[in-house]
Amino acid sequence: MARCLLFTLGELSVTDRQQYLRPRWGGWKNLAEGAIELALSDEGRNADRCMLLNARAMVGSLAVDRNLASEEVAARFFDLWGDVVNKIKTTPHCPIKHVADILEQATPLFGTHPRFRGIADDVDIVVAERAGHGAAADRARGRAIAHLKMHRYVAALDELQKAKVGWFSGETMGGSILSMLIISDTLSKLGLHFAARYYAAGALFITLRQENEKLKRHTAPAFFRLADTFHSSGEGISYVYALATALDAHHAFGSDPHDWTKHPIVQTSFAQATTLRAIALRLDRSIVPLIDKAMSTWPLPEEEIEAFIKMSEGPPWANTPIDEIEVKIVRQLGQHPFGDVGPRLARWSAFGVVWTVKGSLPTLECWLAVVEVATILQLAQVEFADADLVIVPSEATIEVELRSVSEPRIEQLPDNGRLVWRLVMPTDYEAADHCSETEFGLAGVALTILGQASALPFETFQTLTDDRFKRGLAARFFSVRPIRELLSSVQPEGLPFALLANSTRRELATSCDPVSSLELQWRSTPGPGYSKEKADEYLRNRYERGREAFQITLPRIVRDDRCRSIIHELRAEGFLDWQILGIVGAIVAQYQVQKEFPGLDPHALGKAVWDRIYRAERVSDAKFDLSVLSDETVAIQKKTIAIAALKTWGLEVHRQTPDFDATKKLLDVRYQHSTDDLPHDDPFALGE
Repeated sequence: MARCLLFTLGELSVTDRQQYLRPRWGGWKNLAEGAIELALSDEGRNADRCMLLNARAMVGSLAVDRNLASEEVAARFFDLWGDVVNKIKTTPHCPIKHVADILEQATPLFGTHPRFRGIADDVDIVVAERAGHGAAADRARGRAIAHLKMHRYVAALDELQKAKVGWFSGETMGGSILSMLIISDTLSKLGLHFAARYYAAGALFITLRQENEKLKRHTAPAFFRLADTFHSSGEGISYVYALATALDAHHAFGSDPHDWTKHPIVQTSFAQATTLRAIALRLDRSIVPLIDKAMSTWPLPEEEIEAFIKMSEGPPWANTPIDEIEVKIVRQLGQHPFGDVGPRLARWSAFGVVWTVKGSLPTLECWLAVVEVATILQLAQVEFADADLVIVPSEATIEVELRSVSEPRIEQLPDNGRLVWRLVMPTDYEAADHCSETEFGLAGVALTILGQASALPFETFQTLTDDRFKRGLAARFFSVRPIRELLSSVQPEGLPFALLANSTRRELATSCDPVSSLELQWRSTPGPGYSKEKADEYLRNRYERGREAFQITLPRIVRDDRCRSIIHELRAEGFLDWQILGIVGAIVAQYQVQKEFPGLDPHALGKAVWDRIYRAERVSDAKFDLSVLSDETVAIQKKTIAIAALKTWGLEVHRQTPDFDATKKLLDVRYQHSTDDLPHDDPFALGE
């Protein structure tokens, strides 16, 4: 029965199985499950048990009368099929193909569930052992396509990375090249254009070294994909130069290359270059000669280049107001279109942070180091995009300089308004065909930066990091050749870097922030550990502790007209009573501790103040000087109250100087810091 049921239903899609089963669900599903469980209770051969587990999973995971997106259905699906996979791993002759098929069919439904990657990894390992790495890569590619159809780019990248590695051999190298190109395109869709450039460069590196004519057909697409990363990152002049090499490759390897109607990528590239020139005419005419010089390198007849120039000078751009042009640039590009003219920055948005990497010198060598850092950081961000890092939303700047050092050296700099690091990078690397110690050092820099931008405890972040290294994180940071080496090799030929670096450009009048992809936006859902019940418990403790900890001083403060007016002002600003108790209490506690223990160092003082807040006030405590409660001391505590609340939720500050506003935003949005309250007696009411 189990065997018949398995193969009958196995031929149907998920939707067809639901339609078939729904009218018969109530009667035979329970009967089938009972029969299977009875058979499983009788010990038998492994293969028989494997088939029975398959049948149980087929029947049990078809919850047609329930919400297919519910956690209950997902948990049952992974429990049942997890049992099947575990059995197959110890049963060499039990087939794995249909399980891989079902997992691929389930990808649109369960593909982003936290348990999906684990079972997919197990299936791929078994497939690789029994049918080869290429077969496992095929499975990963199938799941990647399912994700891409649903615009789930982060999940697709995980599968594409596995496909890239599985196909990385002589017989299946074409699949690996194609995976790298799709990885590049997918990274671009996430706004990670420097990481996209690195993977396009890797695909190009392999393609150019192939003797197989079939593999050489990837050459032109790789050049165009590479060129597009310059356009997307706002390096407009570099893009026009990069098209020259792409067009050369197109003419050399493309079929019927001069019929552009057969090659949409060529048409799109010409349209983008023409648009850039049209924008320059309206935005900054000093850039036009730079574009014309770049266009002159194209392997096209002079009259065709002139035709493109003439197109750029006509409508619609010629008639569009400059302010409308700038609005389109901001919305569609999120960058200055000619960011490679003048001081260069690598700038993008991820996790609610605008990331900026800049170099200390306007040289090509320094710029390549900047792009190297941007690349590794973007690759790290996409690998952690499925985890809740509890990022404190702000701005981050990495200042890069080159020195004769053997490995990268990073130092966080104090700045209350943003995260800032100084990063010293090696001037030269030793040649390496594998992920070298230097590359591991660079990966360590990226993980350090991410960890310090997060509010997670170090141990929690380290666990997330360890899990990703077990899944092959190092191989994803290293593709074909070291980052700086590959990026140096794909610098547009003939690009006058020094001339561009020493030129000036007109800045946009409209504020311009990088476009953030949906999957890399800052999380605004309730933070890890938050629940209304837990918040209410914390609030009850705060009200009870606040009254008890300052039971002698608080009545004195309330009876003082000046102090009472400060409390009224805090309420008018929107502070809740438990927050005001915290602000006032911290001021009183610090005063009393400093009176009792003068000369404490900041660390010891902080601990003593914390201990004082968590005990009842005593008659022996120093009598609080009411004049200390002032607008100035309150202003300081209004900021630090957010840091104290952060610790309440088990989170930490990893910055030398906290960004108080950004921390408050994190708490307000994800932990209801400024909205959660309880019904309570007025702690600041005048007594009898």
